[in-house]
Amino acid sequence: KDQSRIEGYPMLLSSNFSLWYRVACEELSLLFERWTKSLCQNSDFQVDDALDEGLRACRTLHALVHLTKTHGSRIAVLSSSLTFGARCLNSFLKAMDYLEPHMNSHMRTLVDLVKEMQRSTRLLHIVVGETKNRKDGSALAAKVPIVKRSMERFVFRVKLLTHGTELGKAFWVGNLKHKDLSGQAISSQIPCDDDGEDEPEDEQCEEDADQREVDDEGVYEEEDAYDAETVEE
Repeated sequence: KDQSRIEGYPMLLSSNFSLWYRVACEELSLLFERWTKSLCQNSDFQVDDALDEGLRACRTLHALVHLTKTHGSRIAVLSSSLTFGARCLNSFLKAMDYLEPHMNSHMRTLVDLVKEMQRSTRLLHIVVGETKNRKDGSALAAKVPIVKRSMERFVFRVKLLTHGTELGKAFWVGNLKHKDLSGQAISSQIPCDDDGEDEPEDEQCEEDADQREVDDEGVYEEEDAYDAETVEE
């Protein structure tokens, strides 16, 4: 119903949901920036505390981007998810420069952190696909190249992070399937922008594996010690 209230949020209505969503995404992007800045300015930061804060931020981002699946008919919601999703991801990439030296001593938690962010990048990939499949998607087209570049940087940054560790040999790259927000497969040939960029790839396991479309995502180890969570469609 148009004016139905959400339990616990009496002032949040359908009529102001898009505004609430934008503010929530913007505040989260600022939180990511403060988190990254704290790592940059404090060389003696507590690694465990920094990783915990990063995990909470990444889980919140996933929850917000996941709302596009139930509110994807709103252009403003899709626009906010792309704009601020890219900002959060860029801040996350900067934070990796300061967390990478602790990879060997905090491998499990760092892998969990990457997997949490990866869940959001997969959903952002679906939002990008949705813009291709909609007649009104042209309004979002200018945002897509920025998001795609950020997701591509994420793939290569994770590959660099795992290089030289026991996960390095368990890494491969595969193309994600193209889907809309309803989970239906869509054509990958529908043009979305004019720069001819390839679709972002998703990091997986086995360097010598054939390039292929995948449903799951994550950094894997041969004995599945770091199995990724499958995002429920």
